[in-house]
Amino acid sequence: MKPSARLLVTSATLIILLLMAATASAQDAQAAAEPPQGRGAAAGNLEDLKALLADESVGRIHLTSDVKLAEPLTIGRSVVISGQKLGGGESARISGDIVAASAGIQLTYLRLDGKLTLQNVHRIGTEELQSNQVSRQDITFRFDGFRPIGFFANGDYWVQGPVTITAITPDFDGKANGWEVNPVVDGGQGFNGNGREFDASLVPDLPYRAEGTISIVKTTAATGRGHSIIKSAVVLTVVEEVPPEHGAAVFRPPYVGKDKPYYRVGDLQTDLLPKLKPVENMPSLAAVAERYSTLQMDHKRGVLGRSMRPRDQMRDYQPKNTADQSNAALRLMMDDEIEAKMPALIQFVQFGIDKIHMAYIGQTWPDGGGHQPGHRLAPAFAAVMLDMDKAKQHLREMEMHGSRYFVIGTNTGGLVLWGNMSNDKSYWTYIMRTKGNRSQADPYGYIDGGRTSEGAYQVITAQSHKGEVLATHLMPSLQQAWHPTEWEMMQNYTDRWVMHGQWALPDPYAPFDGNEENYGKTFGPDPDRPGQAIAGVGRFPERHGAVRDGGQYRSEYVAAMWDAYRASGEEAQKTPPFAAIIAPYNAARIVGQTKVQATAFGIHGVRSVQFKANGADIGKAITEGPYEIEWDTSDLPQGDYKLTALAIDGKGNSFESAAVTVTVGPRGQ
Repeated sequence: MKPSARLLVTSATLIILLLMAATASAQDAQAAAEPPQGRGAAAGNLEDLKALLADESVGRIHLTSDVKLAEPLTIGRSVVISGQKLGGGESARISGDIVAASAGIQLTYLRLDGKLTLQNVHRIGTEELQSNQVSRQDITFRFDGFRPIGFFANGDYWVQGPVTITAITPDFDGKANGWEVNPVVDGGQGFNGNGREFDASLVPDLPYRAEGTISIVKTTAATGRGHSIIKSAVVLTVVEEVPPEHGAAVFRPPYVGKDKPYYRVGDLQTDLLPKLKPVENMPSLAAVAERYSTLQMDHKRGVLGRSMRPRDQMRDYQPKNTADQSNAALRLMMDDEIEAKMPALIQFVQFGIDKIHMAYIGQTWPDGGGHQPGHRLAPAFAAVMLDMDKAKQHLREMEMHGSRYFVIGTNTGGLVLWGNMSNDKSYWTYIMRTKGNRSQADPYGYIDGGRTSEGAYQVITAQSHKGEVLATHLMPSLQQAWHPTEWEMMQNYTDRWVMHGQWALPDPYAPFDGNEENYGKTFGPDPDRPGQAIAGVGRFPERHGAVRDGGQYRSEYVAAMWDAYRASGEEAQKTPPFAAIIAPYNAARIVGQTKVQATAFGIHGVRSVQFKANGADIGKAITEGPYEIEWDTSDLPQGDYKLTALAIDGKGNSFESAAVTVTVGPRGQ
């Protein structure tokens, strides 16, 4: 039986045991392994209720009358509290605030006149529960009467409409603490008047009559310094009908746009998840579930989008978010039982569902407010886990950061370089004055872009790609939701970054000498060779191999997973090494003895590097770095020679470098 099928059986068993349709316990990190056990008892007043809650032999409490709380009532264990009155009539009413501190709590046939706050849990079980308000984090929605409420699988509230919302606190004051219905990608925002493109008309008037299935997103304003002007964000979904299994069986509909489909938890393709042995620095599943238990609001583009990311719930600078995303995807690939993974899996997939629907309505996460790496992993994970053909196709055709900032070098033998396309004028302007785009690609196709000496955004974003690329190797089905060209470039670049670092050789061109007046004379475009630069010793030769596997926002868990598993798997066994001749340069003239040097690396290490000239071996194979050899050409016939380096890795895979053509000639020629 597939794990997804076992979940449905578990859910059905739970319904039978409790005589109600609530299955939240099996889907939350703190849920009890079994439904509440113990005897049933009746409570006619507050004192009886408190006494029965203190008696752990009682598993089911039936309220026979209304109860008024003088102070918040904390429930910290698994228990069913039912308020259905015998002989029909209204359900029992609890007036006052309840703090639910156990995922094993089941509230059925009750009317709540007060806040229901979840403490250290993501959801509880409900059936025929009504309330005149719902609260999450620091936000409360108030209704004009009692309405059916409950929780989706990820713990977000739903309320059955039509419903009139009379207040949403903290109040929108015309500028701060705004809210929107079905937010969209294009246009302005109604969340905070201190932000860009604020449009107060996007905030509906209260009371607000909510009908159909809609998403209401409410925010609170951030204070103090920082890019984000949003402190927190909560989504309340108004539904036409009670969701399947009172919400426990389905993910919350996407918070953006008007399309509000239900995706079923039971449709998760859990058999696709690898079952890898633990490594060091592994986060807990509970930590992953908690990290994605709140709304990851990210539907706006560029600088505006960065300012809209809720400060309490995610980082405003996207590269800072990527380690958590990689940690989540990889943690779900460990060998825990699927029941233990479910809470974290549900939260992470919910995040991915939201991002898929953002993409459907035009979000591509373009640059602005910083670079935007790492936006593909979560939606790809959700699309594959739920077998969403439309989403996989959309993501395959969609270009993101990886398509914009990687280029195949024209002079690197297929190696991928960092940078987005530029021309030589804008490139050299930045090299000289450090003004403009710091990530401009080398227009000549030899080295990483920008001023390699400062690293800049290359170093900032490098680690963002490591975890997502590793995830696609360990769970190849994720590649179904990846732009194929982007994936090829990202995995090529990431392997090189981890095993070698920056790429700055071979580079036959002269560096900036500090004097702009020498542009076009001692450095820069060569007026005598259009499309080439003035010859020299290289622009940043000292940076070749620098910052190996370095960069900001590094995850030690991702690093441990890479070390343990990058070279595993059937596909990886045949992955060849890489090699490149870095000296002498192409078209060099050789007289007498010269040093031939190569760079080589591979996921299975490098067993040997054999230098060749016109196919014939130059000396013996080099078995450890640095890979270099003295080549004596004194007795060789004059003419052109093609130099290559043949690298062989620990698995016997081989790769012969692109040829460098040099001319052997007599001294003085």
